[in-house]
Amino acid sequence: MRLSLLVASLPLAVAVAACSVSDDASTDESFQTEEELATRALQVLGAQRIEGAQQQCNKCHDINRKSLRVWESQYKGALANLNDPNKTPRKKLDAFRIDPGNNRTPYSPQRLGFLAAGIHLADLPESKQIGDLFKRSYGATRGAEEYRKLRDAARMPISPEHDRLSRSEFSVVKTWIDKGLPKLDELLPESVRPTSCETRISPALEAHVRAMKTKGWAARNKDQQVPMFACSTTNDPTKCFDQKADDGKDVFAEVETVAYARTWKAAGSKMRLLHEMAHSTSFWSRNSADGRFVSSGGGEDGAFVVDFAKQLETRGKEHREIGVSASYDPSFMPDNSGLLIQGSGTHFCTQDLFTNAATTSVSFDEPQCSSLNNVALYQSVGRRLADNELSDYFIVNNSFESDDGYGSDPEPSFGEDQKIQIKVMVSLGTEGGYTIGQQGEVDAPWEGDTMMSPSTQLVASRISGEDKQEGYSIRLIKSSMGDSGYTFQAENVGTFCVPGGKANFSFDERYIVTHHYLTREDFASDAEYAPYKGSSAADIYVIDLLTGENIRVTRMAPGQLALFPHFRSDGWLYFIVRDRNTDKELYVASDVVLGRE
Repeated sequence: MRLSLLVASLPLAVAVAACSVSDDASTDESFQTEEELATRALQVLGAQRIEGAQQQCNKCHDINRKSLRVWESQYKGALANLNDPNKTPRKKLDAFRIDPGNNRTPYSPQRLGFLAAGIHLADLPESKQIGDLFKRSYGATRGAEEYRKLRDAARMPISPEHDRLSRSEFSVVKTWIDKGLPKLDELLPESVRPTSCETRISPALEAHVRAMKTKGWAARNKDQQVPMFACSTTNDPTKCFDQKADDGKDVFAEVETVAYARTWKAAGSKMRLLHEMAHSTSFWSRNSADGRFVSSGGGEDGAFVVDFAKQLETRGKEHREIGVSASYDPSFMPDNSGLLIQGSGTHFCTQDLFTNAATTSVSFDEPQCSSLNNVALYQSVGRRLADNELSDYFIVNNSFESDDGYGSDPEPSFGEDQKIQIKVMVSLGTEGGYTIGQQGEVDAPWEGDTMMSPSTQLVASRISGEDKQEGYSIRLIKSSMGDSGYTFQAENVGTFCVPGGKANFSFDERYIVTHHYLTREDFASDAEYAPYKGSSAADIYVIDLLTGENIRVTRMAPGQLALFPHFRSDGWLYFIVRDRNTDKELYVASDVVLGRE
């Protein structure tokens, strides 16, 4: 059984729909000059360089020249779609979905741009226009329900205590946008963005990776004999996923035995199909350190956790799925202790809640769950390497770009004022759960989509260039405990010049892994690229932090997307395949880095 979402999800609109501090204004303001208009609009949006900014919306997205122009472009696209005389009402509405060609996918604020900030305003002309399209397409009753889904998709932040823009606030912003963002460059000056990338592996990064081979969470979990899922021999990852069903077939099939998956695996590796979902996912997926659990966002149906142990126990005859009253952004802790997830607030639940066979759904009212304040979306987690009973969990956030898992690498638009926020999650005792005990930050100009390593000592961020991503920055995070809490320092120790999305670390911290949507640059010739030109695809890539080698894990066919990869503790790599040719979504495992020297 799966729970319905308390509040529906899709992250991009947070930059504009999350910034109201007042809903009491009911009239438009008039301004004598373009500078006055621009200043007030930037105050409403929360640009941190503008005096009197109402709220710091850049805790999730950075309010800078590039990001504002991206949202402006999306807004103009939404208006053009609404006013296209050659489209039917249904085609116009489907254009607002994550995947415009698939009416099973949720609606996306990315398709609305700035309009997402005002879609909740019933008297807005565009709101009325969209409402009428729903009525004409679906009828009065279903049209109202579909329209609710679209409005819910644009509600950000997810916490209900945060107001959306009032009518007058949105009017100010909309007027400024419609005028073409005048005075933007003057009011938000910035230095020259990075325009090139050079691979760099510092001695400090090399030393860290070599130390983590014996001291990191991979070694720690192995020493503590944390059992890895589906492994017949303890602590031997080469003896995993080879169990047989009653008919002699593999419980977890090798991909080369399945018609639609025969091309997937890289030469010399093993790849297994773990689970075929009966529904679609939304945004990223993450697995537990032992590989037993995977959690994904679920769009309009809510997030969920899959327990692979049921498949193993029944030799593939039964599956266990736990509905979670959340939206997206699951993060399992590296010590196999629990899951942190977003939706109507941020919650952490200890893993014994999911190992309990009686758990069929999670509402966060369970005693194993804690509510955490001030944790923004797209968080990343780690735990310091100390005595397990004493060491703290860290949670990292900074600005992000939403990746819906259907199209292209999100173009980063992070500004030079970027900071990585580090929150300390501490235990309140045996019965008290967890809370956020301290917050700190370090500078990271032009960097965002930051992910933390299991040990908390490294972070990987996408670098925002002028018109594309300029690779990944690796920073070494030093945390020192003093009388007043932790102090944090960050040092750039590496740069890797490859494209892709958010990058996750292996548990031994030698590798980062990401997915990349294929473009012409990924093919040797136009002929090779031709089958992919009208049918998107994505592959998984692993980057070796010691050698700089970029390892291609998958070779997906046109229409197949390998997405959201994440390591488990022993080095097996899990990811999702969204196969648009067969309309399937699957969890897959690869041993691509096992046995590498």
